[in-house]
Amino acid sequence: MTSLLTTITEPWIRDKLHLHHHCLADVRSLSLPGSYKEKIRHLGISLKNFVRLKTLNLSCNALISVEGVQHLKRLERLNLYYNSIPSLQEVKVLCQLTALRELDLRLNPLAKTDPHYRLYLVHALSNLRKLDDNPVRDSERRASIMHFSSDSVLGPQQTSSLETDITDQRYCTLQYYTDITDPSYRKPMEMLLSLVDKHWTGERPLHHDNNFLSQAVQILAMMEQDISSGEAEVRTLRGYVEELKEQAEIRDQDQRTETHRLTTQLEEAHISVDSLNEQLRILLEDNVSLQKQMIRLEKQDLNTELCGE
Repeated sequence: MTSLLTTITEPWIRDKLHLHHHCLADVRSLSLPGSYKEKIRHLGISLKNFVRLKTLNLSCNALISVEGVQHLKRLERLNLYYNSIPSLQEVKVLCQLTALRELDLRLNPLAKTDPHYRLYLVHALSNLRKLDDNPVRDSERRASIMHFSSDSVLGPQQTSSLETDITDQRYCTLQYYTDITDPSYRKPMEMLLSLVDKHWTGERPLHHDNNFLSQAVQILAMMEQDISSGEAEVRTLRGYVEELKEQAEIRDQDQRTETHRLTTQLEEAHISVDSLNEQLRILLEDNVSLQKQMIRLEKQDLNTELCGE
């Protein structure tokens, strides 16, 4: 029967991995995968002295939170494959790991319950290069910026909690709330609605409010610029697709040419084999004929000798 460890400790890690270092800061890699008999449920403060750790494997355990890894400021690779982490709220401390480059959260409940978890983490971890064993593409990072500039993946209560906890951390995924005018985090539609709320009192239209109109034009210009950028990216991608199609056609043509060449060689080889078989048949027939002639001649010689006696 599986034994769940409520909270592991530093002595437990030392005993488990036979660590005899007096200074745990020298340890660069830890591998603590779960087993059928033993799984980790909570990390507690067991890792607080592994301050220079770069690689941590916690796969196949029963973790429901990653609370306890925030001390690992130099961590670059974190494997949380096949645990029990239920939601993004439980991995918010990863925002503090600015050096994190590889993260694996496959087969955790949050991967099913939150369809935007990948965008969230790509946006939260600016140095992340691989997530769930797949590289983080530039297009994904742009999509995450656009997505979180217009809407939050987390619900209002979760968002409020995150903002309270990590407002002062510049690397946190929710930093877009603090500077909405940054070109990388524009949400023009929201700005436009806010502008309407600010200027419209409900008594008269805004058609002749020059202050409102000038600001609205600026916001619409941002939208037009974003659309133009998107169209340019689409054109670039289409050109890339066409280039790939051309390369595929060239490869197909090369394959057809090579196949035709090999087929021709095979047919010629078959013809050569048939010709050699025919020559062999003729030689065998000639050989049989010669053997018969030799037998007749031997008989004639024998008869001649008998007659002479």
